[in-house]
Amino acid sequence: MERLVTTFQRHTEPVACIAISSDGKHLLSGSRRGDDGVKLWRIDTGQQLHKFPVNDQDDVRAVAFAPNGAFVAAATRLQQIIIWDMGTRNLVGAVESPDPSGGRGVGFPRDGSFILSAHGRRYTRYDFSLRQIQEYDNLQHGRIDSPSLSSEGRFAASVHDPDGGPNIIVYDLLSDRPSLRLNGDPQALFNAVAFSPDGHSLLTGDIRGRLKLLSSTSGEVIRSFDLPGHSRLVASVAFSADGQLALSGSQDNTANLWEVATGRLIRSLDHGGGFVNCVAFLPSSRFALTGGSDETVKLWDLSA
Repeated sequence: MERLVTTFQRHTEPVACIAISSDGKHLLSGSRRGDDGVKLWRIDTGQQLHKFPVNDQDDVRAVAFAPNGAFVAAATRLQQIIIWDMGTRNLVGAVESPDPSGGRGVGFPRDGSFILSAHGRRYTRYDFSLRQIQEYDNLQHGRIDSPSLSSEGRFAASVHDPDGGPNIIVYDLLSDRPSLRLNGDPQALFNAVAFSPDGHSLLTGDIRGRLKLLSSTSGEVIRSFDLPGHSRLVASVAFSADGQLALSGSQDNTANLWEVATGRLIRSLDHGGGFVNCVAFLPSSRFALTGGSDETVKLWDLSA
């Protein structure tokens, strides 16, 4: 049985996003209320170490740690990207979003060579002084949601409102063009997507609570996960660092732990009184985190 280890509970609005540092020692969390800021926590003690300030009228959509731990980043409704220095906690810089839907995501490749911002229907690459390296403006099918950057940094996958177009797009940042377009089932549209650690597959969750593993190059179904899955839509998905386990967070207030090789449900984590909006593994894969609409983040021991 899983064991609830710690509850992080100083947010005053639903937790929208979480991120784990590469050494597994720190947690970032952001909520749908700007004056909550972006909170930095020590995972082993549950102590809040700092609050990175965000505009009171804003809300946080995504957070990320640089792989070397030197910087933290956020994407918000008003700012497509904000960067802070992890050591000094000072603001490095911010870029206002020109898109009405604002910042949708932020991420770093494994080598930490750039920052990728997802905003509106576009991606933009920046260096660490927030100098624009390249902008990609060929996504013509609805705003970006649930963006996921492949670990080597070449491809980005995202969910889109189909509206006559594809429901999932994999974008090749090197060639500046889509490499895969997938149409979702109109009765079960994709709602969440994440790259596997090796970049060969995509974990997807749909509005009917089901999960599938797809080829990231062909879009073919590699594996369907055990039914019935979740009873409501899948809001977020994540792989463990070794790619052997997967987590899915749902509006049925649970997070499910899966065996990727078989699609078998290992166990279900009951987050409690709110939707599970975001999920993540610690690097060891023994522990996982769930963030929810009940304004908390919870740390679970999966081996207990």
